[in-house]
Amino acid sequence: MKKRVLIGILAGALVISALFAGCSKDKNADSEASTEKTTAVSTQSATQKATSSATQKATASATKKTEPTAKTTEVPTEAPTEAPTEAPTEAPTEAPTEEVTVEDKTDTKDIPVGENTRTDGSLLTNTGYHDKIWGMTLTFPESWQNDNICVLNQTGQDGRTLSFVEKTNYDANKKYGLIFKLQATYELLEESDNITNLGYFIDDNGNVLYLSRFSTSDVRADLSDETLTENYYEVFTDKEDVLSSISFDDDVDFYEY
Repeated sequence: MKKRVLIGILAGALVISALFAGCSKDKNADSEASTEKTTAVSTQSATQKATSSATQKATASATKKTEPTAKTTEVPTEAPTEAPTEAPTEAPTEAPTEEVTVEDKTDTKDIPVGENTRTDGSLLTNTGYHDKIWGMTLTFPESWQNDNICVLNQTGQDGRTLSFVEKTNYDANKKYGLIFKLQATYELLEESDNITNLGYFIDDNGNVLYLSRFSTSDVRADLSDETLTENYYEVFTDKEDVLSSISFDDDVDFYEY
């Protein structure tokens, strides 16, 4: 009897021991599973965080690298491509249209004493004037033979002019002394109270030149000086005799109006 009870107790103890062993094993298994699950979750969370952080850093780095590129690709549209190619307009290229030569007299061996020649070959003497360029001669009356006449040679845009002036008045003031002018132009001038057309001739270059005279309508003398006034009137009263004496060289064909 006692042996059976002892066997029964041992058997119960074995069963209880087996149950405790099974429970402990299940608890260990559950514990290991829980640990593995926690580890997996932690690992997954850490991986996601690491991946997210790496991705954000990579994105930020890429953004930083691409921003300057975007900025540098934009350049100013267009700078001025052409500078002015021409300097200021140009300085004046033409000289004054009128030059005046006054009493250009030079003694030469080929001219008799008392006679004077000009650089253009024209001659002015007490008895008359010969113009080399036009091939024209004027003879002076007695009142003009006192070394009291100047001939001014003026060349301008409209043509060439010979001005006959009374010397003492002209020397005192250049605006005084004019008796008359002879002008040769390439176009016929319109006549007026002061301008008279005399005719035309052909120069050495084959150009037709129209000869006209200009007579003053006022007295060109210094009226405040009695002597100068008398000198001017003395030659002025004989101007028509001088104009009527005009003649041309044989090789010049002058056609009178």
